[in-house]
Order: sequence, then structure tokens, then C-alpha cells
Amino acid sequence: MKKEVLKIFEGHIFHKRIAEKNHSFDNKSLFLLINIKKLSRLLLMNSFKSPSLFSINKFNFLSWYCSDHGERKINSSPKDLLIFLKKLEKEKEFDDIYLFCFPRSLGFGFNPLSIYFCYIKKNLVKTIFEVKNTFGDIHHYILPNVQKNGIKQKVKKKLFVSPFFDNEGHYELSANFINKKIFIEINYFKFKKLLLSANLKAIEIHFTNTQILKSFFKFLSFPGKNLINIHLEALKLWTKKIKIYKTPKEQSIKYSKAVKIE
Repeated sequence: MKKEVLKIFEGHIFHKRIAEKNHSFDNKSLFLLINIKKLSRLLLMNSFKSPSLFSINKFNFLSWYCSDHGERKINSSPKDLLIFLKKLEKEKEFDDIYLFCFPRSLGFGFNPLSIYFCYIKKNLVKTIFEVKNTFGDIHHYILPNVQKNGIKQKVKKKLFVSPFFDNEGHYELSANFINKKIFIEINYFKFKKLLLSANLKAIEIHFTNTQILKSFFKFLSFPGKNLINIHLEALKLWTKKIKIYKTPKEQSIKYSKAVKIE
């Protein structure tokens, strides 16, 4: 993998509910892939360069705020994010950590899912799924030692994401980055029954001002896109009279580790 500090992708997010009442949707979106370690160094040297319509921790057509991730502290930096990731498991130093996430549009944005790809000597050794819900909670699902345990791993569901599913069951998660393409898959099981299948497929595009403007005209990115889509789909599920579960008490432990799928 080349070590460009920042890349831009466009792709599709597909969700399919496989329960008492089926429901599915397919949304197109814009994504960022950020080399957190290299960005941290460049910002310290004041030598980071990007298209003029993109900014780090500043308002612009497109932007990325470090405070949207990790401990989500105001005015945090990529260095703070690296410290947080190291604290998750007191892991030895990675050579590169790439964050795949949604950008903000005109200062507004919401990242329901972000992925950290952690490399040692160009080998992917760990992925971390950073999941947020619209109630303000966050959880990090850690997939360790992917070379031994596999890209796809199993983890108990910890975060209450949707009021249309309770907090029981487990996920089978996978994420990979190959030849300028990113593939993410999430399958949710309860009592060995598949209830939800979701995947994301994205491909790298040129990171230019022209592409940033095109993303607005193609509706790949606009202020509040993710929150609007989430609530629109929730409204559709509500009209289908699907059971709504009460939000459980927030959990104090904000991370958990996946295991190999046997």
C-alpha cells in the first residue's frame, strides 16, 4: 500500500433486514481514507497539503474532524487519536494506521461506522470497527491478529444501534483494502439466525476540487446526509409496525475483542 496521507472514495452501502418483516436500502456515499500517523507528522511540521475545498478540523465544503473519533474530545488532534488507539490494548507500535470514515459536508457530519486498518511492515494485522449510534454512544470492536484469525471475525453485540433490534446476539465482521477498493461486511445473528446483512463497497477516485464539487451534485455528500438517511429508514420501519425496543443502560466499557470464527 502506498503511503499517501489522504484518499477519497465513492461507494455503496447496502443493508438488508432479514427478520419478521424484510427491509433493505442501497445508498451511495463519499468516504475518506486517512493515514493517521503520517497526517500527525505533517500537521506538526505544518506541511499538510490538500485540495482547497477540503480542510482538517476546519469548516469547508468537505472536512475531517479528529474530535469525531476515539474519545471525541474537542480540539483533539491525530496524535491524540493515535494515543487513544494505543491505549485500547496497549498494542506495540504500528507502522501505519489508516482510518476509513465519512467526511463532514459544510461542517455537518455523522460517522455511524469508521474502520481503522492497522499495518506492520505493509501487512494488515488488525482492524477496529468504531461504531456510533444516534443516541451519542460509541463502541470499538477490535479484530486482532487478522493474519491468524482471518479477516472475518465474530464479536458479541455490545452497542445498541437501532431501536428495531435488541442488544442480544453477535456480529460477524470483516474489512479489507485491496487495489484501491475497500470491502466491509457486517452480518448480525441472534440464536444462530441471520437477522441483518450489510456491506459497503467503495473505490478510490481522484482527490480534487472538481471531484469534491461533483460529490455534491451527485448527492454523494451533503450536510446531514447520514442522519437524514438513518431517520428516513427508521420511519419506513416504523410504518411497517416493527417492534421497537427500549434503549438499554449505556455500558461503561467501550471496546471489545472479536474471536476467530470456528
